[in-house]
Amino acid sequence: MQIGSCLAKAAPLALSLLAAGSGGPALAGSMLSTEHKRWLDQQALYIISARERAEFINLKTGQERSDFILRFWEARDPDPSTEANEYRQEHERRIEYVNQRFHDGLPGWKSERGRIYIMHGPPDDIHFIFGGDQLGVDIDNPTEVLTNGQKLDRRRQFRIEFVRPESEIWIYRHLEGARSNAGFFQVIFSRVDPPQLYQLNQIIRKAGSGLNASYPSRVSRDTAIMNFLHSQRMGGPYRILYAGEYRFADIDNFYRSIFHPNQSATVTLADLQQGLRDLERSPGEVLEEKLRRKRRLREQVEARIAFENFEMDLSFAALRSDSGSTLLPVTVGIGRQLAGDQLDLLLELVRPDGSTAASLVDTFKIESRNQPDQEPFLYQTRLAARPGKYTLRAFGYLVGKNSVSFSQSPVELPDYAERRLAMSDVLLFDQVLPRSGPKPAQASRFVGGSKPVFIKDFMLVPAADNRFRRREKLTAFFEVYNPAIAEGAKEPSLDLQCRLWQGSQVIAAVSQTRLDYVTESRSAKDGLRRTSYGISIPLQRLRPGQYALEMQIHDPVVDRYVSRKASFFIY
Repeated sequence: MQIGSCLAKAAPLALSLLAAGSGGPALAGSMLSTEHKRWLDQQALYIISARERAEFINLKTGQERSDFILRFWEARDPDPSTEANEYRQEHERRIEYVNQRFHDGLPGWKSERGRIYIMHGPPDDIHFIFGGDQLGVDIDNPTEVLTNGQKLDRRRQFRIEFVRPESEIWIYRHLEGARSNAGFFQVIFSRVDPPQLYQLNQIIRKAGSGLNASYPSRVSRDTAIMNFLHSQRMGGPYRILYAGEYRFADIDNFYRSIFHPNQSATVTLADLQQGLRDLERSPGEVLEEKLRRKRRLREQVEARIAFENFEMDLSFAALRSDSGSTLLPVTVGIGRQLAGDQLDLLLELVRPDGSTAASLVDTFKIESRNQPDQEPFLYQTRLAARPGKYTLRAFGYLVGKNSVSFSQSPVELPDYAERRLAMSDVLLFDQVLPRSGPKPAQASRFVGGSKPVFIKDFMLVPAADNRFRRREKLTAFFEVYNPAIAEGAKEPSLDLQCRLWQGSQVIAAVSQTRLDYVTESRSAKDGLRRTSYGISIPLQRLRPGQYALEMQIHDPVVDRYVSRKASFFIY
């Protein structure tokens, strides 16, 4: 497969955006003011959709364009319940960051790394390849083009030595709106021209079969190899080499696959092409596609335009958000029998009048990586809204099976902004994993763009349906807000009670000394205190059945009690 030529055909948008590194697209019409031109061709360059850009240019007056900019940012505000626009703040932070960090002979926002960072944010991991190592390739039956006119013995291979290029490999485990099957991206920046590199890759793969090739074919092959060698620009700006997933044990295998004729990446050409399109699509295009998918998904589920239904488990709990609203972590449990299919998912917080307070739409392939057979997949995210009563709705559509799912639950978001003792809901988890280092098999249960809950150095894996095996432990996590501090004391002193209920009876009390993972923090914005607690409870002595865990907090300074319960099932 001609990967080099496919790159140019598969990603015209990629090539046009690469040109941005040399000055960017042509500026908008002369009728734009300097301020509006700068906004369009610098600040919003990588995040505006083609439709929005055309609409902005075609507006008649400066006031209309200023109004457009206000609507532009409002449409991207992830939490309209707060005064700040978190999306805009993050976008401006990214621009400032790349201007400080990435200088490839031009301003950071124009660089290749700067562009990808602005569009997709910081990568989940970065690997550095400093280059300089020698890599060799043996060429069968070379011509004088490679041997500088020497007449060599055809029975012997001619060896070409390469220098491993200086590179950075950015790993994104998920990109918003990605359509690629893997949903996992290794974006490789190198000081080598990418199309030539892929042409060389293909040429060398054929080198071993050149013994019986005609002389003109071998001359063409060797000329292409020499052109590649002459085109290497080791001191030039970084360029994107590849977007997609390589399933190798380590990075060295990737480089060997580039220069070795007997190794090839497991990624398909279709994955490569789709990965490039995913990487190069602006967040504005992704946003418009999400809005279209949101409408289509709701219509499909409500009209039952499918052959069958499937089940998704839904669990959630309320926490305080640092932005001033209330945060709602949501977990969706997805059965293992759905592995391999693509899921379109829509989550909505709906007010009593039917309007939407917060929503999220995502699409991803449900992939299994070393996951225990009996465990469901997990999709975890978070919504935010002002305190009040809502309905949480979950719409799902399986593309391959053409089946739908819908569920809804009432939700009440407490007001944590008041300066008095309060506590979050109790969140239940069945696994506590290290936040860093090699990821255990349980971590692979998360699919799509999941945002797991972390506390200190641990990742908390929830029970999707609040069902626990007797041989496991139940881990409960909760937070206490605004505890009082006695005069002369440095920290609050709280009395905690943990009780297990079965029906209307308390069957056990857990000692306060069993509490783990305690953290203290103070909000930088308003100075309010937050105390986090975690407790692990063995379940092997409890019989199967329905239970409830109650956490009660007493603040002796103000003599105030608060409590929360969470139900679960043991089997």
